[in-house]
Amino acid sequence: HPLKAELGTRLKALEASLEPLKEREKAALDELEKLRTREARLQELRKLKAAELAKCTEAREEKDKELQGIADEIKKVEREIVGVNKSWEAAKDKRIGGFMFDLASLAEKLEGQVSVS
Repeated sequence: HPLKAELGTRLKALEASLEPLKEREKAALDELEKLRTREARLQELRKLKAAELAKCTEAREEKDKELQGIADEIKKVEREIVGVNKSWEAAKDKRIGGFMFDLASLAEKLEGQVSVS
């Protein structure tokens, strides 16, 4: 019967085209599995990098605080130095009983003579 022959020919053509499609499907599935595996590894690396970044950020923030504390101490000491210098300059020359004394050089001279017990 001609219809049966035509259907048989068509069926064979479809079956023949099915094999390359199945091979392409298998190749695509293999590639998909590789991509999923790679994606999972990259996600894990992202987590590890995020944890590493968090630790680094925490350490940097602590170092920033430490540095700010040091800078505050430096400012405090510098202010004290300015204050001492002003007091030193004010005390340098004083009139005592009508005489002018250079207290700075007097203090330097006495410093060598006074023994600390």
